[in-house]
Amino acid sequence: MDIETIHYESLGLTAHVRGDRDGSFFVVITNFESSDAVYESFGWSSVRLAVEEANIIATSPLPITF
Repeated sequence: MDIETIHYESLGLTAHVRGDRDGSFFVVITNFESSDAVYESFGWSSVRLAVEEANIIATSPLPITF
């Protein structure tokens, strides 16, 4: 279940921040069309840090391949 969901409509991406069993948080970025994960990042100590990571990755000029 998502703690935070961030939609990047112009990019066709959605970031999902979720809690892990160990109390940390992780980010999964998916594309709108297939809902396939295009990026995953684990081990964030707070929701705020996980959201910052999602924003950096989703809006960076680095290529994310689908």
